[in-house]
Amino acid sequence: MQSTPKRPARVPRTTKPATPPLTPSRRAVGPRPTTVALIERIIELQIRQVPLETFASDMVPLLLDAMGAPAGALLLYHCESESLAMIGSRALSAMGQRHLESLRRGAADSWEIPLHGLLNRKAYIIERPDEHPFVPELVSRDVVPRAANLASIPLYRGQLPVGVLLAIADDRPIGEREILTHVLAFDTLALALDGYIRLRTSARGVPASATVPTSASAVADSIACETWVDPRELAARLEVELGSEQAARDTLAMRLADAEARLAATTTALERATEGRATLLAEHDAERERVLASERQRGEDVLAELHATIAARETTIADRDRALAEVAAERERTCTVLTEERDRARAAAVEAADLARQLRGSVDAVEREREALRAAYAEAAARGDAAGAAAARLDEELADLRAETSRLRDDRARVLAAVDEPGAEPAAV
Repeated sequence: MQSTPKRPARVPRTTKPATPPLTPSRRAVGPRPTTVALIERIIELQIRQVPLETFASDMVPLLLDAMGAPAGALLLYHCESESLAMIGSRALSAMGQRHLESLRRGAADSWEIPLHGLLNRKAYIIERPDEHPFVPELVSRDVVPRAANLASIPLYRGQLPVGVLLAIADDRPIGEREILTHVLAFDTLALALDGYIRLRTSARGVPASATVPTSASAVADSIACETWVDPRELAARLEVELGSEQAARDTLAMRLADAEARLAATTTALERATEGRATLLAEHDAERERVLASERQRGEDVLAELHATIAARETTIADRDRALAEVAAERERTCTVLTEERDRARAAAVEAADLARQLRGSVDAVEREREALRAAYAEAAARGDAAGAAAARLDEELADLRAETSRLRDDRARVLAAVDEPGAEPAAV
């Protein structure tokens, strides 16, 4: 299986939010038919000479059911235009039918993966096609809410490309095993489709490269008036063509037998491994039980030691609690003493503050008295200076008075002496 071929990226599609239906509309997948049942049904429809459109509408559901796919389509190849045209489908949306109606190489909106796989003889399995940038929207979300993968299976008649079968899986992805299981049915389908093309071209008397209808309705119209062909002749021709596939079937059967032999050997080895595993499991269980018993005993010993340690720690904690209680009581007493001392200190501080205030008042009063004394001393000094000056003046005046008194005394003595002199005249004195 091959990966998806590269192509210029397109703009991812956006899905419009849809209101969920009241009842689920997912199309149920029918029982899976076997490869033989598919081949028998293809041959039966060929013998009945049904139109191509009827053949496709009958075979598409069976082929999709065989691979467990709820949706898909059958595309017919036109070699002259190198294009694919849808001739049958199931559970495709209207947009998906428009996309698959005609796939042409090089077209602007054409999906080229199926045509590319057909021309290159490659089957493609595309995982999560809803998220793939190169896969258009093919099914409705109501039918297939989430596609698991998409398989593009090319159909060949020998080396000639005939068509493509598209299968879209939802719950169970399609793998290589499902495709290889029905490879004979796909080859038979390719032979039948090639027979329709050859019958159509031979009935019209034109070569196979002439104009081929590009849609399912045109293909059906082109074979609606074909002449009847003997079913036994058609069956003989199909048997001859299927005979070429018998070798491939035998080879596949041989490969299947070899695979079954290897499977049987592998099954035997698995059984022996299972028995050895059972023995190893028993031994492992016994060893585990022994280890568990040892671990349990060791755990019990550790638990006993832990209990003893816990008891010792509880005793230590009790002693510590008692010591802490004594320390707390001593602390309370100390706090009480310190509180009393603090109260006394506060009272002493208050008294000291009062005394300081009183001392400050006394100092202020003394300062005031000192200032008053200094003022009185200055005034007294000024008065003393004034008194000294007055005393000096008085001394001067006293000296003057004394001098005057002495002079007056001298004058008085002189007068008295003059008076006492005989013959002195008072007027002359």
